[in-house]
Amino acid sequence: MNFSFLSPFYLLGALGVGVPILIHLMTRRQKKHQRFSAIYLLSQSKNRAIKQSKPNRKFLLFIRCLCIALLSLAMANPIFLPGDSTNFKTNDPSAIVFILDDSYSMATQINQKSYYTHAVKALLDTNKSLPAKSVYSVVLGSSPNRVLQHWTVRPEKAKNLLKLNQPSFRTTEIGRAIKKSLALLEEVPQKNKLIYILTDRDKNGWNEEEFLSISETTSHTFNIVDFSEMKHGINKTAVEHIEVQQEFLSTSRVIRVKVKIANLSQLKPVNKLKVSLWINGKEQTKGTLDIPTNSSTEKEFSFPLQNNNPINGEVRIEDDSLLKD
Repeated sequence: MNFSFLSPFYLLGALGVGVPILIHLMTRRQKKHQRFSAIYLLSQSKNRAIKQSKPNRKFLLFIRCLCIALLSLAMANPIFLPGDSTNFKTNDPSAIVFILDDSYSMATQINQKSYYTHAVKALLDTNKSLPAKSVYSVVLGSSPNRVLQHWTVRPEKAKNLLKLNQPSFRTTEIGRAIKKSLALLEEVPQKNKLIYILTDRDKNGWNEEEFLSISETTSHTFNIVDFSEMKHGINKTAVEHIEVQQEFLSTSRVIRVKVKIANLSQLKPVNKLKVSLWINGKEQTKGTLDIPTNSSTEKEFSFPLQNNNPINGEVRIEDDSLLKD
């Protein structure tokens, strides 16, 4: 089991455990007691009552420090790369095929970074731990599958290719990607062969028919890293349909964009949902919508077309982890 962090910068927050310790030391006071026989018995009785009701300060200090440390670990997004933990602990060279899901759903945002960005970081971190003389290859999981990086021993060789590549608008074909990976593994002599699948496990990309033809006797190790587990909660709304029309006026042209947005909740309506239209990376116009429970509502945007240059547009809704629709 390999263990790493997708946002290790937040681990610096663990240094905050020193704050409650410092406060505890500063508030400690050395008290000097002067006893008076007349009220000694009364004070003793009072002190016993206070000790019974007063919480243990050291225990509270431990709880505060533990909360800060756990919060830092949670924000650092720890991730486990499952599989045989002895694979990289031996000195035997390994051959690894990384199936990188670059389908549209991998653009889902978590902490202002997409699943794809986290997957690339996990892939590069795994490469750094490979035994000497190990080789790796990268296969893109979107349809049609293609080999982004053929066999190489240099961990840094695929770095630029991975960062230049972005999630596509295509669906996933994990079954065919596995077939391509198995064919690649037949090309190398290493005995220790592994396949890592970096994906969000979107069900549209897992076609059972594709897996039926894969031999059950395959002895290679498969490791699936599911990045959808990083997501907190579910989306309450989604863009169902977008319709674009061009209207010709006497002296100009107007683009009309009709958007249909669904409320995915079966219990609560959505009030004043912010919807915005972006053209060429800039916000063109925006508005709000009220959507009843388990239903859809339409909204229309319009803007003048100034010239004949091609434009790219997208619709964004509030609190949506998949920004572009």
